[in-house]
Amino acid sequence: MSAVPLGRTTRAVMASVVLCLSIAACGGSDSGSSSSTASSTAKPASAVPAGQPVGKFPGVTITVSRWAGDPWEGVVRQAAKDWSAATGGKVNIDVSAPDLRQKQVLGFTQKSGQYDVVYVLPNWFGEYVKSGFLRPIDDLLKDPAKNTEGFTTNEYRSDLFKLGNVDGKQYSIPDFVSTVALGYRKDLFAKAGLDAPKTWDDVLADAKALNKDGMAGITIPGKKSFGSITDLMSTFLINQGAWWYGADGKDTLDPNAVKKAMEFYVALSKYAPKGILNFHYDEAGTAAANGKAAMIIANTPSFAWLDDPKRSRTVGKWAFAPLAAPGQAASGQLMYWHWAIPADAKNPEAAYSFIQYLTSVRTQTEFAVKGGTLGPEQSMFDDSSLSKQVPFLTTLATAIQRNKPQPDVAPWPQAQEIIENSVQAALSGKQSPDAAAQSISDGLKKVLG
Repeated sequence: MSAVPLGRTTRAVMASVVLCLSIAACGGSDSGSSSSTASSTAKPASAVPAGQPVGKFPGVTITVSRWAGDPWEGVVRQAAKDWSAATGGKVNIDVSAPDLRQKQVLGFTQKSGQYDVVYVLPNWFGEYVKSGFLRPIDDLLKDPAKNTEGFTTNEYRSDLFKLGNVDGKQYSIPDFVSTVALGYRKDLFAKAGLDAPKTWDDVLADAKALNKDGMAGITIPGKKSFGSITDLMSTFLINQGAWWYGADGKDTLDPNAVKKAMEFYVALSKYAPKGILNFHYDEAGTAAANGKAAMIIANTPSFAWLDDPKRSRTVGKWAFAPLAAPGQAASGQLMYWHWAIPADAKNPEAAYSFIQYLTSVRTQTEFAVKGGTLGPEQSMFDDSSLSKQVPFLTTLATAIQRNKPQPDVAPWPQAQEIIENSVQAALSGKQSPDAAAQSISDGLKKVLG
């Protein structure tokens, strides 16, 4: 996911597939209508408890476009079954990996009404809104008959909810809330007599000290793929109190901050496993889980692998910390995806009902436990019992107290291309860190203005 989205998927599901959950309609008569407007008979809000699907949609089929990858894909499948059983509708889930954006844009430009729900990375969102591809959902959010009992948008964490708002219109509800942070092996640190790392300087010194006897000091992503490189560079800028652009979306980049971020990235790579130019979050997480590295910098969903007995040989050996530049407070990038409704969706009311169910605390808690992400509701950040089940959620919450959200300005896909090409050039030795940093600074001035 950046954006998955995640490393948003495992290699086993990287091939594009289409999963059709053509679930038999339950309850009510089949109207035969393909429009949720015609067939929706939503119950009064007082009759639908929080966390339950709203509305009845017999005869309606919605098509959902989302990123491939378990465990999140599996939770969405189950949510589709639950939603269908409660509403009488049907769900087709079009699951894609590398070509997700291309398939969505093709459907939008052809105005085919192919999708009713789309999963959107932040760096696509600005482009989609500017191009008129997405439908505002303010009318649905405000309609008591379309929402659960007592619902208000105040339930959402304000800094998350506003990410779906452009020019006063709400286009999405976010989920898959995560950040980039540090995981480190408690046992190896104790054996070496090292304290928990707190700053970049600590991380580099510890990576050097532990990089021996076939053990990499640290593992990091270095692959040009769905924004993992940009996520790390963004985090390293935030750690310094810097950012790519200002409130108007124009370039305000501090070249010195980019230089320091690049130098840190390249210095880390010296203690990483061979082949990190082919490491996305998945590969970095696999190396750490298999005991090949003493530390990992990655998005927090990758940390879920470390204590998964099915994936990891290092269960119970990890602790987590937010990243901080020397002399700065801990901070992190606010990472997420958007659930949105296309402007040409055939069934917007059913689509909204499904999105609301997917982003409810009930469903998002399943995502948290199985995949290590948080939902948009403030209550999830305040849930001490959840943080006990997923220990790195405390690190996530701490990091995003001082955050910048993933970029969502319309030209960002081009900017990301410049960033990732430049970082890879530095990691491979084709450019010096200083030259690669200058390439980023010059390139973003042209792209962002």
